[in-house]
Amino acid sequence: MDRIERGVGVTYQSKTPSPEHRETGPAEGIGLDDANLLLEILPDAKPPKATRFAFESVLNGRQEVALGGRNRWTLRRLIERGNRGLTAAECPPGLRLAALVHNLRKAGIPITSEIERHTGDFPGNHVRYVLDVRVTEILR
Repeated sequence: MDRIERGVGVTYQSKTPSPEHRETGPAEGIGLDDANLLLEILPDAKPPKATRFAFESVLNGRQEVALGGRNRWTLRRLIERGNRGLTAAECPPGLRLAALVHNLRKAGIPITSEIERHTGDFPGNHVRYVLDVRVTEILR
């Protein structure tokens, strides 16, 4: 495949379609140029470390859970907000707050859902998520 190097990125000549526009099936696999392009787009990143959080529930006593990524981000926002809780409207666009709260609940963290009405151009209901217990981040 003919390539022209320009600065940091790679520009492909119009004779051959670029890898992102070429269909690759199981028989073709991924080409060498595609792998090089992926290395340019996705530099080697260290796996994110999980942060440990502790909470105490009435039934199970003190528990610890390790979270990373968006689950950790969501729990930190819930801790910051306290009794005010968190709604999807208060989060960045595209963040699936309900799915992240579901993940936290599966990890054992008790979170309540309070349904609230809202008015405006598009009246309806939304959910406010509030932590049921005091959760603390374990610093190591």
